[in-house]
Amino acid sequence: MAKGIVSVSRGFNSGGYQGIPPDPVAAATPFDPEFVWNYEVGAKTQWFDNRLRLNATAFLSITKICRLPSSSTAIGL
Repeated sequence: MAKGIVSVSRGFNSGGYQGIPPDPVAAATPFDPEFVWNYEVGAKTQWFDNRLRLNATAFLSITKICRLPSSSTAIGL
């Protein structure tokens, strides 16, 4: 017996302003929204009168505008 799985979804994280900005310039600078598309495909199978079960899945996430954490302090200078 085999079952197939396919999924496509879109995620959204709104833009805005920093909660605790490091300086006045960062406080007045907005950041853009972030979007992500998620794709997933997989299979669930059972073999030999349900004595062996094999499940597999693969996924891919494509992000537009990825926000990474940053620091306003210089290290090593």
